[in-house]
Amino acid sequence: MKKLSGNTRNLESFRAFPYIAWALVIGFAVFVYNITVHLQAAANELQINSEFTVNTVNTPVEQIKTFEPPTE
Repeated sequence: MKKLSGNTRNLESFRAFPYIAWALVIGFAVFVYNITVHLQAAANELQINSEFTVNTVNTPVEQIKTFEPPTE
């Protein structure tokens, strides 16, 4: 197959390639960590709200004081 471009250098031959590659790897790791932390916080909040909802449903109507879930 004939090359369309006259440039024979590959991406790995550039001087800045290792630095850019490591920066991308580290940036992706930080991004995944950030998503994991937010997902865990959301899961904890959903667990608290679902426990409150189950307790409210199982409580007799006369004893319910509020319908608002607890805040942390």
